[in-house]
Amino acid sequence: NVYTDGSFPILLRMSGVKDWAVDGRVNDDISSSTVATVDLTASATDWSFIGAVDVTHLSMIIVPSQNFLNALNRGDSIVIAGALYTISKKGKFDITSIPLESPYLGKTQKNIITYKASNTCGTGTHTVRYTPSIRGDYQI
Repeated sequence: NVYTDGSFPILLRMSGVKDWAVDGRVNDDISSSTVATVDLTASATDWSFIGAVDVTHLSMIIVPSQNFLNALNRGDSIVIAGALYTISKKGKFDITSIPLESPYLGKTQKNIITYKASNTCGTGTHTVRYTPSIRGDYQI
């Protein structure tokens, strides 16, 4: 699975399914037969940027670029290169080494952006905002 921190757009479309929104009606103008669509914005709400790490393919250790000890704890969920990992409850955990519960499956790289994910929802939650201008029911 690949997760998003909000930096990649989530593609959403909201279309009218009932009432004026599906009829294409705008106030008293009934000349359109186009179903109403609404612009949406989505933003990540529960991930925190923590910094960059160096990673090695199939390693269960990541190397932080700075001290993450104040930001992370054993058992925390983190996202590296779009994939979810858990900090292991065993192994060396200090300013130079962070143990993972499972091996890093991506390619060997340096300075990979890393996020602390929510421990209750690893895929992240997002807030979707919209302002429909035509009366009716909509479906995302």
